[in-house]
Amino acid sequence: MHALLADFAGATSQLFEGMGRELFKAAILGIAVLMLTWHNVWMAHHGREIAARMRAMGEAVAEGSKPPLALAVVVSVAVLREAREVALFLYAASGGGSAPVMTIGGCLGLLLGATVCLVTYLGLVRIPPRALFARTTVLITLLAAGMAAQALAFLERANWLTSLDTVVRDSGWLLSETSIPGSTR
Repeated sequence: MHALLADFAGATSQLFEGMGRELFKAAILGIAVLMLTWHNVWMAHHGREIAARMRAMGEAVAEGSKPPLALAVVVSVAVLREAREVALFLYAASGGGSAPVMTIGGCLGLLLGATVCLVTYLGLVRIPPRALFARTTVLITLLAAGMAAQALAFLERANWLTSLDTVVRDSGWLLSETSIPGSTR
């Protein structure tokens, strides 16, 4: 499934006479921004409800009133959803690279992710969940904002967003571009 998504992404990026790659990257980043934003908004409203249901499911499996397969299905669906997001992020981060590059990057990311997951789990069991989720919401918002800015840069490179080319205000009198603080280098 994920290989098909990667092949589709590669073929689609060749469209729009040379601008396809920038437009496709902007679209993927836009989708990722929407997914992250939706995640934050949706979790703010439904997080407690989901946590209560998952806790009840775990307790039911522990008591024996539900089979362990029920918990396995819940975890599998969650992992599958995350895998789809990972495929989109890998493609966007690799710059539309080849399948071997994405595979190596994905495997290295998986290894690093497992290590970080273990270290994080060992540290997070001591942090109250409310404080943890408040901070991760802020981090996800910053991630989405960075991705949105990157998507706008791709649209500008493809000449689809020309309004950013216009100088709105010249503050050169306040801070000259030839001075050390005003230098862009």
